[in-house]
Amino acid sequence: MLLDIDFDYFVKETVFHDFGYHESVFFMESMWDIRFITAYGNPFSEPRDLTKELILDEDALKDVLYFIKKCNNVKNWAISDSHLFAYRYIQDDAILSILDGIVHIDRHNDYNILDDKIHAGNWLRYIKENLPGIPIYWIPQSKKDLYVDEKTVKGVMKIKNRIFLKSLNPSKIDCIYLSKSSAWVPPWHDSAYFKFQGELEKLFGPPIVYEPAPKKRAWDYEKLIENGIEERNAFENLKKTCISGT
Repeated sequence: MLLDIDFDYFVKETVFHDFGYHESVFFMESMWDIRFITAYGNPFSEPRDLTKELILDEDALKDVLYFIKKCNNVKNWAISDSHLFAYRYIQDDAILSILDGIVHIDRHNDYNILDDKIHAGNWLRYIKENLPGIPIYWIPQSKKDLYVDEKTVKGVMKIKNRIFLKSLNPSKIDCIYLSKSSAWVPPWHDSAYFKFQGELEKLFGPPIVYEPAPKKRAWDYEKLIENGIEERNAFENLKKTCISGT
């Protein structure tokens, strides 16, 4: 059985925050600076510090890591910044030959409508199309945050919560895939991600790495605060100029 983990599961986001994403270098890196500056410098509201809004669910981290530490039959594991490569990982003969189920720990179901291109948002649908008999257990953050109507995935995957891990025999986990998902996980949580990855390395040794490999991003909190203030002040100056007509 594959334990499939997307690190965005551990970030407490609201539906408001979870929009306008794409797996590209721009969204993995630069877009987070833009989001932060825009939120802090928005002249039409009070300054919003996203580091205080997009916080880690420490309890979820502890629960999942506690379960993983009991998984004593893991044959290999893999990491990537992209969740897309879980599809390639599963296609490996060594994994495919032992795959009898998937536990999908993720904020998103990754079961979007099929199109001409496989991506991080629909790879699981491709798996289900090719391996219809494989049971899938999806553990989202909470049922009220589901991104599709439950009827859409009824009969396709079983929606569970973290309590499900307590009833799951950890020795059934043969392989693990961990996605950093930088387009959905802000850079101020990079250290938490690498700490989590490090715990798995202690347990299972070096992982298989699919490019783009997870990496720590540059993050200058004070500088972004300054940029947010500059943006707010620039608008205020523009408003005064317009009002005065000069």
